[in-house]
Amino acid sequence: MSTHGNQVRGHGKSERATALEGVSNVLPAPRAEILQKQANRPHVQELFLCWGAWALLTVLGAGATSLAFNAYHFGIAGAWSHFLADPTCGGLMFAIPVAVLCGTLRQGFQVWRWSLAGGLGVAAAKAFGARDPAMDLKERVAALGARAGLPSGCPRVFVVPTPEPNAFAAGHTPDDSVVAVTTGLLNTTNLSSDELDAVLAHEIGHISNGDCASGKQIAVMVAGFSSLLSIGVYLMDSTSRSSKNDKKDNSATFAVAIIFAGALLYSLGYLLQSWHSRRREFVADEAAVALTGTGALAGALAKIEQASWATQSGRALAEEKPEFSHLYISSHSDRNSGFFGLVSNLLRSHPQTYEREEAIRQTLQKVGLTVDQLPETRSTV
Repeated sequence: MSTHGNQVRGHGKSERATALEGVSNVLPAPRAEILQKQANRPHVQELFLCWGAWALLTVLGAGATSLAFNAYHFGIAGAWSHFLADPTCGGLMFAIPVAVLCGTLRQGFQVWRWSLAGGLGVAAAKAFGARDPAMDLKERVAALGARAGLPSGCPRVFVVPTPEPNAFAAGHTPDDSVVAVTTGLLNTTNLSSDELDAVLAHEIGHISNGDCASGKQIAVMVAGFSSLLSIGVYLMDSTSRSSKNDKKDNSATFAVAIIFAGALLYSLGYLLQSWHSRRREFVADEAAVALTGTGALAGALAKIEQASWATQSGRALAEEKPEFSHLYISSHSDRNSGFFGLVSNLLRSHPQTYEREEAIRQTLQKVGLTVDQLPETRSTV
């Protein structure tokens, strides 16, 4: 692999950005520049924006529920005036942000417990029944991890025993990160050496760019919204067993309002999570091209998509463990996710394969390669 002496430098370097300066003399300058720019991305600002969106959605959800509550009691004509006079419905609507906050804290506490029990990455791998891989796979990941500027020995590697062709990354930090591939990916897709390296590099791109941590935080936000829906269903169930009619009617109305708020907020939160996931997939694809110097990921994605149709019996990983869907190499659960193309695309956790292939071509041109001028097939180990 050719070398260049010029190092790519940025302002306000992160720990990983500093580590990448040590490997910038290994990668050609255009590829090193891509990794350096990704390392210097303002992660904190992005998370602040996401948490700001969480708070804004919670307030808007409470407001919409209050308006619907008033419309039920006073009719559509009088709903707005009563909403302006008492937007919290006598304080009832304060229950919505309180329930969302409690649900978010509860899920956050669960994530914290996972981090204490050997790390988030290992906990995620164990949730799928993962086992240790062959030495060849460990060596590939170690080489790519070092090239990405990750600490020595990171990430750990696991194999998940499932016929679905897929892979995922997990972990709060690079130190507790893991990359897991399925037996279906290894046995049924006929990936070339370069294509397997590209898939692994994509997952390492998620780790090195902090996508595992940010994606998990957004998942915690959405869990807070879903808890509101669960509370509403519980209240409705309790109300149905009540014997006092007047109290039953008021409680049922409030339960319906909570269910409405929970469904609205969960839907909006899921759209936010899917949007964030699609953005990060493109960035991880770009990192894979920079790390491998090939467009092999495009071929791997096509083979994975084709193989997924042949192994579509049973539940997809994205359905079995949706909390990690934003970090899979491919999400197959959305094959029947909507009647209309626009709605289907909004609900996707991953861009469509042809969109990713086009983005890969653009990255290849950015680093001075084209599809017709790819290096000969080779392993990165």
